[in-house]
Amino acid sequence: MCKAIMDLMADSKNEGRAEGRAEGRAEGRAEGRAEGRAEDILDFLGEYGTVEEELSKKIKAQSDPELLRRWVKVAARCGSTAAFEVAMEADLKSAATGN
Repeated sequence: MCKAIMDLMADSKNEGRAEGRAEGRAEGRAEGRAEGRAEDILDFLGEYGTVEEELSKKIKAQSDPELLRRWVKVAARCGSTAAFEVAMEADLKSAATGN
């Protein structure tokens, strides 16, 4: 009986580890995609001129994949870092209010 309980406990522990590893990999992939999109945005904005450090930090700090996806599109067509920043701030305000 004791061996059966120990086997069950070991199986549960192994399942937990496997689930933890899978979750960790998924989180890592999501972080990598976010970092890639942030770099894409900064590359587009760099074509318009110097990107201020504060703006760069705001972009890199964002982890919402939907916002980053929209910002890539905005950065590709906005024409200036100032125009991007206005659109980004409006987008953040809209997301915060749920509109």
